[in-house]
Amino acid sequence: MPHPTVATLRRFDVRGWELWLVPALATAGGWAVMAGVGPQLPLLRGLVFVGGPLLLLSGLHSRTGGYLHAPARHRLLPLPLAPERHWATARGDHRRGLVWTGLLGGLAVAGASVGAGLPRDAALGLWGDFAWLWLMAMLLEPAIPAASAWFGRRFDDARPERQWQQRLGGGWTIPEAVVHLYAPALGVATAALLAMPGQLWLDRRLDGLPTPPALLGVALAALAVAAGLGALGRPLYARGLFGAVPWV
Repeated sequence: MPHPTVATLRRFDVRGWELWLVPALATAGGWAVMAGVGPQLPLLRGLVFVGGPLLLLSGLHSRTGGYLHAPARHRLLPLPLAPERHWATARGDHRRGLVWTGLLGGLAVAGASVGAGLPRDAALGLWGDFAWLWLMAMLLEPAIPAASAWFGRRFDDARPERQWQQRLGGGWTIPEAVVHLYAPALGVATAALLAMPGQLWLDRRLDGLPTPPALLGVALAALAVAAGLGALGRPLYARGLFGAVPWV
């Protein structure tokens, strides 16, 4: 008999307000802080640099929960469905959550820039800093559930993966769940790290300062790294799905 479509599988784990509510609350708080700063461009840039990753982290669980944590994954796991079908089912909500996060964050930065009375170039720079970070997250985030699926399995006691699970867990949870404590924050931190060269290049460009070609090259290389890590997501997820979901 034919396999169910992705649209049919999504009915087992319907998501709506979860994808935008927490990012909306985080965005409102960030906008209030930025609005109270005034036209202090260096401080506003610092707030975008810190607040952008916090905004991404605030909605990360809702965006990526469908890959491993959703009840639908556990209920559907015994069925003869390819891992790629599970991936495609969760990927739609992941993308929608990222779009919501990007729209909300971009509106907050733009609104705060206008309210502070910043010049056009300065306002565009703030928005560009956030947009570049969001692009990195869009490319990189598929690696987070993939790493969680890969390292969320049970390994033999002699394997280094098992030893790392036990050391990093510290007895707080079972070894197979340790990766879920670290992967989300490390993924967002990696996206922020990879976004830094591009943000610096953009800010220097808008400030009229020299922009070394090497800095642009590093920014583009970071973009390629983010895309490469994200491309590894689906095959790694497929390798680890059936071994990780039962432990979740």
